[in-house]
Amino acid sequence: MDVAAQWAEKLKTSLPSLLAEHAALAAVAERATILLHGSTCRGVDDDFSDLDLFVVVTDADLAEVDRLSPTRFFEFVLHGKKGHFNAIALEELASGLDGCDLPLIAELHTAHPIQDRLDRVMSLLERAQRPMSADVQRAFCCYHNYWMRASHRAADNPMERGDGVAVLLAVGQTVAHALRLALVLDGVAYPYEKWLHWESLRHATGRRIAPAIAQILAAAQDGALVLAGPERDNPISQSLREIRTVLVDVARGQGIDEPWLVKWWLYIDQAQSATKGMRW
Repeated sequence: MDVAAQWAEKLKTSLPSLLAEHAALAAVAERATILLHGSTCRGVDDDFSDLDLFVVVTDADLAEVDRLSPTRFFEFVLHGKKGHFNAIALEELASGLDGCDLPLIAELHTAHPIQDRLDRVMSLLERAQRPMSADVQRAFCCYHNYWMRASHRAADNPMERGDGVAVLLAVGQTVAHALRLALVLDGVAYPYEKWLHWESLRHATGRRIAPAIAQILAAAQDGALVLAGPERDNPISQSLREIRTVLVDVARGQGIDEPWLVKWWLYIDQAQSATKGMRW
């Protein structure tokens, strides 16, 4: 039995008492679908992980939660492990899929049902598990390629000046967009920031850019963030170029060889609107 299944069994047994600790949840629990998601469903179970649960309810029941509680976030402890319930409307999940909210889709893709009392939730989980379409892949590739390149360019002058904070901010954004782009090229709905690198290492393109990311960390430790001088000579920027080369190569190998892949600065409007109207 995997980690998620083990905790799911424990949660099913203890669910009534855990919900009873919070009056706002107890008032709607009988009509809710409850989903385990997050790190546990990714197989991570250590001293730093917790139990994340969606309590999916109707709009009317969410209004009841709001009436009874100042928060939709409720903490608990189960067998020494911290966890929390997060009350969320069914329609919010549905609109997330309709709007191609990839981090939410990533959560639903691995979610584990604990209690199923609300129609449509299981169909949303099934929808989240569908393969990424070619249209969605191309749209998010365009979007993240632009912002990866723009963020890298934003580091140019700060590197010349040795402005470490500005370099740190620009490089962090560049790497984040590169990881998202790598996952999209692998047909994966990317998670939120904390799990981007972890998830990317489970897929082919992410593993290809991992050495360059490790080089960036090593260069930062050696002082490259505050190294004043030509941007082209900065080891961090050199590693970012390695990442870019890999991602362009993978995109072209998949038949994505659009002008915006290289001449990104000419396609800001297309990039910014690329993901609008996309549906999962």
